Amino acid sequence: MPTQRRLSGFLTAALVFLCLFDSAVAPSQAQDRPSVALIIDDMGGAWQAGLEALALPGALAYAFLPEGAHTRALATLAQRLGKEVLLHAPMESRQGEALGPMGLMATMPRPRFEATLRQQLAAVPGAVGLNNHMGSLLTEQSRPMSWLLETLLHERAKDFMFVDSATTTRSVALPLARQYGLKATRRDVFLDHDVDPDAMDRQWHRWLNLARRRGSALAIAHPRASSLQFLQRRLPQLAEEALRLVPLRELIALQTGQPQPISVPFTAALEQRADATPPAIENRPEPTPDDDAPPPAPETPSLPPIPSGDAVETGGQSLMLAPLSDKPATPAPVKPRSQSNESPAISEFELF
Repeated sequence: MPTQRRLSGFLTAALVFLCLFDSAVAPSQAQDRPSVALIIDDMGGAWQAGLEALALPGALAYAFLPEGAHTRALATLAQRLGKEVLLHAPMESRQGEALGPMGLMATMPRPRFEATLRQQLAAVPGAVGLNNHMGSLLTEQSRPMSWLLETLLHERAKDFMFVDSATTTRSVALPLARQYGLKATRRDVFLDHDVDPDAMDRQWHRWLNLARRRGSALAIAHPRASSLQFLQRRLPQLAEEALRLVPLRELIALQTGQPQPISVPFTAALEQRADATPPAIENRPEPTPDDDAPPPAPETPSLPPIPSGDAVETGGQSLMLAPLSDKPATPAPVKPRSQSNESPAISEFELF
């Protein structure tokens, strides 16, 4: 009996130790797995497609066009669902696509540029970040990009996120945003630039392989029927691929840690060299910008107030709503990755 009691006590202690050990190392082990984040662009133009996009599983971010017919209602719903809401800011492209009255143009005088950006921000309730819609011309120019970043700092402070959609290899947006102290990153892969299923499958694997190689990777997709069907099938498989689907804010923290703010004279230096042409980055053809404007949508009633804890039915799924808050949820502390897993230099990014 004494031997059995000693053995039982030993086994109990061993189980307690293993449980404590498992609880201690599990978060670290999970954090060491490659991480991916996904933004759904061009939200707000179509009601049903927007609902189906919001029903996708996982911690996705949603970028809303400021002039979308259903942007305000869908962005409010996304916020209640606990999703990250971004402003998908229309910016001037080299191809000269029509932008609408809220488009940001490189030729705008500064007061009008900043007023237009404030109008964009006001059109997307709950926005915690911004990425560019088109913008292959504007994002190459230091002066208007410095105006944009300074306005974001003034209006939303440094917790606001900035994502360079990378519609040109000559973009100065990401390095400027980081120098200004914003939480910033850059798109690695467009999943559905080509909507052919085989093409999307290739882009999916590029996204995952980039994350395995670098430690993290960011993709962008759109609320098209073919894309939504593809993502509904593929997103649940990420766990089987030993990858973490994380919120955009966590991905930025993993990539960059805490960026340092720039000194005051930096803006003056930008003004002096604003007309200088940025150096070309490798001999790659300029990528086709993300130019699919939201299709006209039938009139639908705006989203009525929904009490916390209620649910919205869409696509056969029930979406539980969280209470609205004036402030985004505070993310859990994230341990930055080692230098070898940080975002690569801009010349190393693969655009498609």
